[in-house]
Amino acid sequence: MKNGRFVSDVTIPDGSLMLAGERFTKAWRVRNNGDESWETSDWLTFVGGQPFGTGLRLPLTRVAAGQSHDLALELTAPDCPGFYRSYWRMQDSAGKFFGDLYFADIQVVARKPAWSKLSPDAWRRTIFAITSVFESGTPQGNPAAYQTYDAGIISYGRHQATLASGNLGRVVRAYVQRSNSVTSRALQQEYLHRLLHRDETLRHDSRLRQLLISAAEETAMHEAQEMIFSQNFYQPSAQSALRYRLQTPLGLACLYDTRIQGGMEIVANRTRNRLGGLPGDIGKDQKPIREAEWLLVFLDEREIRLLRLAEQNAARGDHANANALRVSTFRVEELRKLLLAGNLDLSGELVVRRQRIRGILAE
Repeated sequence: MKNGRFVSDVTIPDGSLMLAGERFTKAWRVRNNGDESWETSDWLTFVGGQPFGTGLRLPLTRVAAGQSHDLALELTAPDCPGFYRSYWRMQDSAGKFFGDLYFADIQVVARKPAWSKLSPDAWRRTIFAITSVFESGTPQGNPAAYQTYDAGIISYGRHQATLASGNLGRVVRAYVQRSNSVTSRALQQEYLHRLLHRDETLRHDSRLRQLLISAAEETAMHEAQEMIFSQNFYQPSAQSALRYRLQTPLGLACLYDTRIQGGMEIVANRTRNRLGGLPGDIGKDQKPIREAEWLLVFLDEREIRLLRLAEQNAARGDHANANALRVSTFRVEELRKLLLAGNLDLSGELVVRRQRIRGILAE
């Protein structure tokens, strides 16, 4: 008998905020708890609610009994603000439904709120400099920074693109499209396919390490690193700032750095639930929620999540990653210092981990 049991939301937790018309990927982790495989002739089928502008069926991948798989849909938020839910269920080739009912639950907000004062392009240099200090120790960052000691498998460059996330493969692909050097050709011919497929055996590959460090001497690699992290992290963070009604440079910096490290949407939703709303809403204490208050709780929730993940890793015996997660809470503490100093505008000269950064108004 075919069956499927919901395990967890991989992306877009229930109640996530989305901009009107925004494209997003909803993924559920599902375990095949039946005694038959799911086949490519089976479907994930829309069964009710709002279809979010997608097709009504998605063919499944073959998944053996006892295995888990992520069911992912490319969806588009409706144009009108409001609360929406979409229901989906698996269906075999004979039309019989099986497994749990899965749903995507979102709140849509207007794309360009009148209150927005965001200027992401003007703030980018300072925000990137803060995260560069966290990632590689200096505001300008180190395009050749390379380490292999944590769950990222390989972390490389100014923004520490990891093999495990797929970002290292994206950076190298963007680089070889810009460069025709000997180093670029070698990376393309020998490693690009393995990088894009996140080959874990590359962790200890000394030739790859040397090629990436050599590539960092080229402008093409600098541009590739900046482009990938701008497109995949900074611009989405600016969209999230609109959704969460954050208007300050520090607010965007907190979202961007959390997105880089992981779990931004989870932390933001926990913050909203804890306070009872977003900046400008009347919170659980019956008072308007200020952005500074919201960010303080956001950073608190981020730290709680990191420490909880560290405990989970330690319980599995993965003490290296547990320690890395505990140490990484310094990022929260540095952002908290800026917040408690009242510098939401990131103006003047900033001091982050003893590194001096020119603030946004210090041009």
